[in-house]
Amino acid sequence: MKNLIIYRSVYGSTKEYAQWIADAIGADIFSLEEAENVDLNNYENIVLGCGVYAGKIKIKKWIVSNWDKLKSKNKVVLFTTSGSPAEEIKKEKMIERNLPKEILAKIRYFPLGGRMVIEDLNFFHKLIIKLLAKMTKDPGLKKRSVKGFNFMDKKNIDPILDYLKA
Repeated sequence: MKNLIIYRSVYGSTKEYAQWIADAIGADIFSLEEAENVDLNNYENIVLGCGVYAGKIKIKKWIVSNWDKLKSKNKVVLFTTSGSPAEEIKKEKMIERNLPKEILAKIRYFPLGGRMVIEDLNFFHKLIIKLLAKMTKDPGLKKRSVKGFNFMDKKNIDPILDYLKA
């Protein structure tokens, strides 16, 4: 089967996961910007990846606008990266807030923990993170907001690989 991965990455976590998946399944891989010229009809399985910011899946608009082409695929996977470890993410609520029911019925969602290096953030993101740290009562989130975090692990993609290979 021919596999395609399309990702949107700001600080690199999503891109790294996308590359790990591509290497494991032998997929073509493109950033969202590069994907404008990709013919989706040439692929049977599509894997989409992006970060989550303020509860919003940052590839949602692309998914919705391309759904007519995606819905006929053998498998459509969406993975997201965020500032929480995967086991803390309320998976159903996250995806239901972001995508229409028609898409939810077909797409398979995998939340993954990402990475944040405070020094790598731009001014705006540093400001948002500082505000979040002041506002939150969650001690884990407060600590991650101040010190950064790294939930990246290659084994995190195993459930995605198992699903694609099944």
